[in-house]
Amino acid sequence: MSALSLDDLRKGAESKYPDFEIETEDGKILGFKPVFRLPKEKRKVIADAMDIQKRIEALPEGADVDQPQLMIEILSDALKAAERTKGDHAALAKFAGKEDLGIWLYVFTEYSAKTDLGEASPSGS
Repeated sequence: MSALSLDDLRKGAESKYPDFEIETEDGKILGFKPVFRLPKEKRKVIADAMDIQKRIEALPEGADVDQPQLMIEILSDALKAAERTKGDHAALAKFAGKEDLGIWLYVFTEYSAKTDLGEASPSGS
């Protein structure tokens, strides 16, 4: 058996752990990389975006928190860090807007399901 090339390894990872893709009405494909395939600094951006407590504490004291708006910002910021190509998030945000939490929850749920590593299998030992 021949050894795998580095290119084979990269293609295998891309095949097994593909990007989450959304097709726009004009046929453009928007891509969002799985968190575990992102560089460390992008993973940190996503972790910070998803830290709800930290985001609430950063608000000015006495600020009126619009919870759906805060959730939209959290999900939007996380997906922005995962965009495959600059502009993918902007195109998604243009479509999804900043008012309908349902769209953002659906997109993020689909993204999470598509890019999930899955559960660990029990070991054979």
